[in-house]
Amino acid sequence: MQNDSYSSSDHSENPPDYDLDIYAGVFDARYHIPPLIVALFIIGLNGWVIFLVQTYSNLKTNMNMLLCSLALSDLLTGLLSIPLHVSCDVIRKTPICVASQLALRFTSVSTVCHLLAITIDRYIGIKYSLRYNAVVTKQRISITSFLIWGSSLFVSLIQLSFIDYDREDIDEENDDVMKHEIRYDVFSLLVFVVLPFVIMFFVYGDMFLVILRQYRNIRQYNSPSWLETKRKTHQEWKAVLIFSIILLMFLICWLPFFTVRLQHNLGDDFYEMSDTMEFILVYLRFLTSLFNPFLYILGKRDFRRAISASRKRFFDRLRSNSLHSSIKTTTV
Repeated sequence: MQNDSYSSSDHSENPPDYDLDIYAGVFDARYHIPPLIVALFIIGLNGWVIFLVQTYSNLKTNMNMLLCSLALSDLLTGLLSIPLHVSCDVIRKTPICVASQLALRFTSVSTVCHLLAITIDRYIGIKYSLRYNAVVTKQRISITSFLIWGSSLFVSLIQLSFIDYDREDIDEENDDVMKHEIRYDVFSLLVFVVLPFVIMFFVYGDMFLVILRQYRNIRQYNSPSWLETKRKTHQEWKAVLIFSIILLMFLICWLPFFTVRLQHNLGDDFYEMSDTMEFILVYLRFLTSLFNPFLYILGKRDFRRAISASRKRFFDRLRSNSLHSSIKTTTV
């Protein structure tokens, strides 16, 4: 298995303008501190999302439960994937790097499966709004979440069947292992990046057409509930836009990750990449876990209301404690 940081011995033969190998095997603040800082933000933001959903009953909708499950997947990226990635790059021991790769693949598969499930949920809610509550139930949401987590774990653990645990140099692999890795990476690229993106692309396209058709029909017949329906349609447009941005961010951040792995296994005959670009792509894959909570916290009205209520409760408690302390001091 490749080192999770994708450091390659070929770099030392052709010194680049920015050699990543100078950081391998030693902790360097310029290279390793930034991802750890990103991990802290990821943990804070996604932990906050989970806290809000668990605290406010009005947030416990079917879609928000899927978003909470996605936030848990992103939280694991900050708690496990990034720290293990840095540990692999610094310690360079096979068990650490194996754990790093398993955690990274687990969270990546979980993320795309959650995004696909959320997309289908929105599709049913917009196109079949009258039957939504009958089709999308809490039991089915729970089953979907269980299948997502189970399949993500299974796909990540498949790698254990062809890993060479006896090698001392984590950058060296025999031909059999490399063949297994290439097949595994091609499978992952097609099933967990290309196929979901194609499905989401057509689903979002159909949702845009449905919303546009509803908007035109209501405007044409000048329905008495025009203003209310216009507001609801605007919210649906906004929801589709938000999740389209999430989908685009996933593609931008994760597609390079899978192709970089193939590049290392297939060599420069596949395509050539500068070390500066490789450095960027190594950490670009973590940004989805940072962007997802920003998009659905700031973009959804129910979350904004919960944030406002949470902030009000915090300041009320702060003022109450300050007043209590002032009274106590005056009494003394």
